[in-house]
Amino acid sequence: MVDKKSKWQGFKESAPVRVLGAGVGAVGSGLKAPFVTGAGLVGQAASVVRNAPGNLGGIKSREAGLAGTQGTAVQEHAAGLTFDAKLLPATTFVKDSVAKAHLSNTDKFKALLGTHAAQVTTNIDAKLATHESEFKTLQTDFDNFHKHFQDPEHCKGMFPGAVARYLEDYRDRYVDALKKEKQTCLEAVKGTPNESDMQQAIDKHYAEQEKQFVEAINKDINKTDAAAEKEFQRVALLTELENRNRDAIIKQGGAAGVLTLSTTGKGQHLSGVDPDKLGVISSITGAKFQKSGGGYEIDLPTNIFYKFGLAKNLKYDLTMVAQLMRQNGINPVTITITSDDPARAREMARIAWEAFLAQGYDIKDLTFTGPFFDKHKSESLKGEDASKVFDSPAVFQSVCKAAKEQTTAREKYIADLGAKSFDTLKGQLDKLKGSSPAAPTPGGTTVTGGGPTPGAVLSPVADADSLVKITGAGADDDIPVVERHVPRG
Repeated sequence: MVDKKSKWQGFKESAPVRVLGAGVGAVGSGLKAPFVTGAGLVGQAASVVRNAPGNLGGIKSREAGLAGTQGTAVQEHAAGLTFDAKLLPATTFVKDSVAKAHLSNTDKFKALLGTHAAQVTTNIDAKLATHESEFKTLQTDFDNFHKHFQDPEHCKGMFPGAVARYLEDYRDRYVDALKKEKQTCLEAVKGTPNESDMQQAIDKHYAEQEKQFVEAINKDINKTDAAAEKEFQRVALLTELENRNRDAIIKQGGAAGVLTLSTTGKGQHLSGVDPDKLGVISSITGAKFQKSGGGYEIDLPTNIFYKFGLAKNLKYDLTMVAQLMRQNGINPVTITITSDDPARAREMARIAWEAFLAQGYDIKDLTFTGPFFDKHKSESLKGEDASKVFDSPAVFQSVCKAAKEQTTAREKYIADLGAKSFDTLKGQLDKLKGSSPAAPTPGGTTVTGGGPTPGAVLSPVADADSLVKITGAGADDDIPVVERHVPRG
């Protein structure tokens, strides 16, 4: 059992990734294609452009537009977004919190202040009653919110980020209600002989109740935010795969073989579709991805078109692997490169480094192992040490900066989508206050905001026997080694 260590569902153990350079036999297979172990998927929808005739398998990835392409894809297919109601806080969460925090009558007030309570001469029941309606409204709103998502139709077209923003807004409303009631209690004890002692008791009570509520609901917010990132990535990935896997996607989505292309409904066929259950997935390069145990098996094309653009094609397909790994929460990652040529090993490490960083991995979570400087000696480079495989520190920093910009842009798209979807959710819940439950409003959300390496194999850390095997092109072909230099001075 692998423990999760953050809201992003990172694993404490490192997922192994093995990348074999062209011309090096894959262990146990006799093949010479790159490998990667691990499992996951960031849903990074790279911009893909066909090269000129004669290189039909060629891929050109607009690195500066990765996050933008992804955001546009999700915006256009917003009806395919899905929220899992299992992420909601318990139905009794607010009721239990109010019961402990709200001093609804004199008895509770006296119990808090003890013997000093007799010094309070004001009608505390009347004072506390002024807050009763606010807490009841909070309870009713939460009940309606919870009830709304018990209808599966209301989960369709709903971005998890909207729920996270609702919980944040609800948290702030609840804390504000506590502060108002606290102020009423503080005013009630003013001028009494033991005012200081009673103020301390009141401050302590509300501070403890606020802390308990905020800590509990923040956990739910973090879980929902993590689900929002995965959902954003899932839809973006499926839009990338749809051109070559339409039948499998439609079959799983239950769209009866017909794509919904209306302005508000485009993407509905993607709702609830799990990329892991599509069977054999076809990449736009012609590569084949298939679930194998806890990982994936990747079969690369052997045609001349794929080989002609080998470096770009392998980079694109390894990006797909990095995306799968990221979505499934595999982090950190160790990449082992095997090659008889240190220069080629360094080039493959650079490509892999760029691919994984572009998918949101932090440099501290990536480790590279290989014969980077001596074909007879393998060494491990982690974090900043990976700069040694680059031509200069300036090139390394440039790659890190570009990747960071992609991650920041992607986070902005997710945040913007969450904010705009929250407006839709509020409208639906407002209808519940005075009438029947609101009908779901699929799609229509507007978002604003701001590559990969040779072959691979991925399998989760918990399942060492399952690998993502890559076979086919690259068995006998060299990947061009390009030493990049930054002009001095």
